Amino acid sequence: MAGIIQNLVQFGLTLSLMDREVFVKEVSSFLEQYRNDPAMMESVAQKLYQYLEDMKHRMDMKEIISGALSNQQIPTKADIDTLKEAIEKLTEEIKKNNPDK
Repeated sequence: MAGIIQNLVQFGLTLSLMDREVFVKEVSSFLEQYRNDPAMMESVAQKLYQYLEDMKHRMDMKEIISGALSNQQIPTKADIDTLKEAIEKLTEEIKKNNPDK
């Protein structure tokens, strides 16, 4: 259940970040409920800030990894099988040429 709630929060934050004014308004109204407890307000604000920083880092990492993968040609099963066969042949040749080892 916690995973579902976390995913919903992430989705909501992502959507709200698309409209900065709405995001600021919603966060401000959320923090307003802690007006009588400044320490708790600070704690919640810090946790929210850290959560947003973590989410930004994850998005950056996802973009970096996606970009790296799209720029590289990933070998197919056929390519891997061909390479495996070549290694096996090379190993046999080495064994033939060096019977002592």
